[in-house]
Amino acid sequence: MCNNVVSETIYRRLSMSLERKWTAPDWRDPLAYGEVTSWGGRRWAWEFLRRNEDYQRISVVRGPANVQLDRGRKFGRAKLRPYWADYSKEEERNDVWLLDQVITAHGWEGFDSRPQTSLTSTEMTVKFDLSVVMASGEAAVNYSIDKVKRIVDDEIKDRWGEDGFPAEPTRRPSTSDLFLYLRLIDAGRTSSLELAPFLYPEYCTPQGKADPILVRNGAPNISKHRSKAKKMVGGGYLSLVPAIKLAN
Repeated sequence: MCNNVVSETIYRRLSMSLERKWTAPDWRDPLAYGEVTSWGGRRWAWEFLRRNEDYQRISVVRGPANVQLDRGRKFGRAKLRPYWADYSKEEERNDVWLLDQVITAHGWEGFDSRPQTSLTSTEMTVKFDLSVVMASGEAAVNYSIDKVKRIVDDEIKDRWGEDGFPAEPTRRPSTSDLFLYLRLIDAGRTSSLELAPFLYPEYCTPQGKADPILVRNGAPNISKHRSKAKKMVGGGYLSLVPAIKLAN
C-alpha cells in the first residue's frame, strides 16, 4: 500500500516536471492577450478555467478516458487538456464540454456501438419513440421538442439552490468586463494603487498616476470586480460555454 502511494507521488511529480510551463500574459499590457474582441464564449471559458489552480493540478495527470471524465466533471469538462495548452477552436468543438454532450444515447443500442453513459445526480435524460414522431410528421417533431423543453424547464425550476446546483443563473458579462476580470486574476494580489493606472484610469490623476483618495473611494468597486473574477475562475466560466455573442 505504501509503495503504491509512493509510486503515485513520484508519478505526479514526474508529470509536473515534464509539463510545459505556462505563464499568464503581463496583465499590465492589454496587447499581450491578443485580439480578445474576437474570442467566442468557449475561448473565454477556457482562459478562465486554465487559471483555476485545482484544474491545473489534475490536468497534467494522465489516465484512461473514464478517469479523465471523472476528474473533469467538477469543472464541466468531458475531456481534459493541460492548462498550459493553447486554445484550439477545432478541439473545443469536439465534445470537450459536458454541455456539448446533451444526448448520451443516439438511438437503439443495436445501431450505436457506444456504451450507454450512466447518469450522475445532477443529470437527466429524455426519451421518446422516434418512429411514432416520424410517422406523425413535422408537427409532431416540433410538439415533442416543445414538450422536452417544458420538462427540462420544470426540472430546472425545482433544482435552483439544491446541493450540487447553482443558487441562481450566472449573468454573462460583456467582453470588456471579462477582459477586466481576466487581467485581475493575472494581477494576483497586486494592490489597488498599482492596479489603477492600468485598469482603473478613473481613479487616476490627469497625468495617469493613481490618486490615493480616488482609489480609496473606489476600493469597494475594485473589491467587487475581484470577487466576480474569482467566481468566473471558480465555475462562472460555464455560463460562457454555449455559442453566444458577447457584447463589447
